[in-house]
Amino acid sequence: PEAQLVVANDGSLRAGLEADVAARGLAGKVRFVGRLDAREQAAHYARATWFLSLPQSDSVSVSVLEAMAHGCVLLLSDLAANRELIGDSARGLIVADGGRALDDLPARMAALDAGRLAVVNRDWVAANGLFEPHVQRFLTRLRELST
Repeated sequence: PEAQLVVANDGSLRAGLEADVAARGLAGKVRFVGRLDAREQAAHYARATWFLSLPQSDSVSVSVLEAMAHGCVLLLSDLAANRELIGDSARGLIVADGGRALDDLPARMAALDAGRLAVVNRDWVAANGLFEPHVQRFLTRLRELST
């Protein structure tokens, strides 16, 4: 009941989405916040437990990695890149398409230990999702191979 969906960024569909939310009587449950700077974005992530991303096609999403780094639990569409990121529910849940597929989502969410997953997701990004350490490992490996 106290949950709220926060939609960040902007695009050509925003006005239509806002109208749809209002027509459904959900204006108090959905906030469109537009583009955020890094400080504002971090503040929203700090208040969030869950991060929802349901595109129909995508590669690894920077926003998903950002959410993980801030300790959010992921609810992601059924894409190969998302399955690779979360493993077998190790870091979140895959949300299948279709109405009946969502019937068990509340129970699946309740079964997760969100506090533990926040730590797991932050640690996973620190170990696997940061650009600089991977570049340094690659350069070290190149040096090793050339000697």
